[in-house]
Amino acid sequence: MSMFSVSMFGRLRVRQNGEPIEDSIPKKAQELLAHLLLHRRAHPREKLATLLWPHGTTQRAKAYLRKALWQLRQSLDADDADADSVLRVEGDWVQACPGENVSVDVVDFENAFDAVQDCSASEMSASQVRALKCAESLHTGDLLENWYQEWCLTERERLRDIFLRMLDRLVRRCEQDEAYDSGIQYGMRALRIDPARERVHRHLMRLRARAGDRIGALRQYERCADVLERELGVSPSTATRCLHERIQEDRFPEPTNAESDASGSESFAWSDSAIDDLRATHRSDLPEDPDVQHLREGIERIRQLQNTLAAVQQQIRRDVETVEVVLQKREE
Repeated sequence: MSMFSVSMFGRLRVRQNGEPIEDSIPKKAQELLAHLLLHRRAHPREKLATLLWPHGTTQRAKAYLRKALWQLRQSLDADDADADSVLRVEGDWVQACPGENVSVDVVDFENAFDAVQDCSASEMSASQVRALKCAESLHTGDLLENWYQEWCLTERERLRDIFLRMLDRLVRRCEQDEAYDSGIQYGMRALRIDPARERVHRHLMRLRARAGDRIGALRQYERCADVLERELGVSPSTATRCLHERIQEDRFPEPTNAESDASGSESFAWSDSAIDDLRATHRSDLPEDPDVQHLREGIERIRQLQNTLAAVQQQIRRDVETVEVVLQKREE
């Protein structure tokens, strides 16, 4: 039986026993394959047909689906066993069935994140961290770049959000493990996708400061303030400004546990970035009113949603510009 690999980050790439075969698959059959692999469940033929061929009658859409299924099976292999290992067609239902002989980069990417999405950075095992790093390396570009179908745009944004959350976990873990250079690289990659992601700017400020690059940490704050003003018309949050002030006054990072013990004071482990954010938000050592803390958390969530909305709007503008260029070239 043949071995298949399908890559959907960047452009679509399909390999059979190591040989690329995507050029032998017609465009609409490629779309069918990609959609089935991204939505790994049984699809009613009629619903699938009208989704992929929305213009025209239902009868014609189903005819196009039959043709695309035949083309896809022919492209995968003349041997029915090979086609059946990727695609299952039963009566009125169609489903992709990636198994041991079919690897899909998006599937591996999602599985790695699913395994840790309920864990904090400190709770991840060494094997989970390795799997997450491998998954991060799979993301070589946006999902199916230059595809503009509505279902594809939705999936692209979903996977981009997962990737940013994945990078957040890796940055936090690198800070915990004192792997500052690696953490900075993950953070910079996140900012290339969403320059206004304020949480990542704070991660980078902490990482640079802990690595001994105080000036780099202060410059990171300036970049954060600039991009927030330029893209969103807002100033950095209280947590970010307070962290900047602590770094500026050379009060960050805090003394290590060993230093605290030597001075006779109580030892605290403030290494987790979530605790850093809390300390940056308010200076008092007294317990904060639960209602006030709840409001602070609500404001932070709203800011995160605002940042996400801005990133989506920016991507829509880029996609619209790309489509306009394509249409203009076709008209010429």
